[in-house]
Amino acid sequence: MASLPPRFSSLRNRFLAALTLVVGAAALVLALIARYQITPILLEDESRFASDELDRIERALSNEHHHLRSLVEDWAWWDDTYAFVDGAHPGYVDSNLYADSLETLGVQLMAYFRPDGAPYWTAGIDRRGEFWSCAGPPSACGGSRTLTDRLGGRIAQGLDRKTHTWLWAGEMPAMIALSPILKSQERASPNGWLAMVHPLSESLVTQLRETTGIDLALHGQPDEGSPAIDHLERLSPTRMRVTRDLEALPPGRALRIAADLPRQRYQASLETFRFALVWTAAVLVATLIVVLLLLERMILRPLRDFAHFTQQLGEQDHDRQTPDTLLERKDEIGVLARAFQQLRQRQRRQHDLLLEMSQHDALTGLANRRLLDEHLAAALERVVQGE
Repeated sequence: MASLPPRFSSLRNRFLAALTLVVGAAALVLALIARYQITPILLEDESRFASDELDRIERALSNEHHHLRSLVEDWAWWDDTYAFVDGAHPGYVDSNLYADSLETLGVQLMAYFRPDGAPYWTAGIDRRGEFWSCAGPPSACGGSRTLTDRLGGRIAQGLDRKTHTWLWAGEMPAMIALSPILKSQERASPNGWLAMVHPLSESLVTQLRETTGIDLALHGQPDEGSPAIDHLERLSPTRMRVTRDLEALPPGRALRIAADLPRQRYQASLETFRFALVWTAAVLVATLIVVLLLLERMILRPLRDFAHFTQQLGEQDHDRQTPDTLLERKDEIGVLARAFQQLRQRQRRQHDLLLEMSQHDALTGLANRRLLDEHLAAALERVVQGE
């Protein structure tokens, strides 16, 4: 007797296994695309964002440097300053170089140099906030001469007669502007240099934070030989730190800009991609469910009914008719059912013909001995049963 296919040979189970394999392969492909295509693009975009934020900080710092440049040029191209360095303005110090003037300018040091780079006069505010001013180098009044010696050495080596600006990456980072001392109206050769030093103090860093809206820090460090190259460190899924080293004095040192930035841009893009991925997967699963339902209704269920019908025929239920639901179908299953029905009808006609030929004489058409034996056996059986 024929039986239904084993569990794992069923069309439904095989098709379900195939669809599961397809869904798994699609999920794997999507995961690989996310890992090796989308994520690198998002990380690259995040790196560009971090570099752009450093550019904003650098522009804000450059604006402060330009402001210092304007200040030093205003003072250096002033006739009173020219006369002071020339020794012709004895009241210049009392009138201009005092604590309030430096605090108003926001500078920590003002240094006047002779054309050969020798300090002529220096004035500044020390770390304790005390003002000092004296002729010659800062050491003459208890100050540090590290920076003035560095600037004097550069002047002595020969500088173009224009305003120069540098960053200082010493123990206390600062901005430096150095301008030749000139007369404002007359054409005359410079008779010295004026330097202003603006410290990169906590107040200035706070101002830069408010201007840019970025949590930043500035500090000097040994030069690692990679100026203007950004280094990005992802601290957590929500925070990252990016740094950039700027060329600065003294040689072998660099001014490092460090910024702590939110990873909101990356997370938002990642969430958007994940949202699209989830919806894509949901639509795919819904589509597969619909396909399975249609497959069950249109193909698998009729095939099971057909298989069940043929099984019943094999169990000697020869009079059972082919279900009308199969015969009335217009698709391939209906064609198969009708062809099977025609085959059964032909087989029955042939069976009846063979039976007729076996029980009647071919020439006379009269019943033969076999039919008589069959009737006799039937009559005897009825007698035995008391009928």
